[in-house]
Amino acid sequence: MQLWVNSVTMAKNSDRKSDDELISECISGNGEAFEQLVKRYYEKAYGLALYRLHNREAALDISQEAFVRMYRNISGFRQGKSFAAWLYTIINNLCKNYITRQRRRWTTFSDYFLNPESQANALWYESDSVE
Repeated sequence: MQLWVNSVTMAKNSDRKSDDELISECISGNGEAFEQLVKRYYEKAYGLALYRLHNREAALDISQEAFVRMYRNISGFRQGKSFAAWLYTIINNLCKNYITRQRRRWTTFSDYFLNPESQANALWYESDSVE
């Protein structure tokens, strides 16, 4: 029984193409190769984005955007290098950009009320609306 399981596992592993083979096929325009790369790395990509962002919706968006960028720039990938490292770099950069954009949008209570300039602007706006 154990021998049969090992032979089936070995057959499945021998049928599995390497990342470099899939990338070569993807560069040639094979959509199935791209689909296999996505299936192989999607959960890890989503997990990394979720770990960095702590937001499920943003992690979904980032992981999908990472694969779109990967597809657009696959011809620039250097064969022989780690595909996973390249993809994770794309994800990390997208996460950094997302966090930067979110920080620009956030205004905390203490930033608004402890900053004398924003208080002066608020009073100026209030005085205009009264007249």
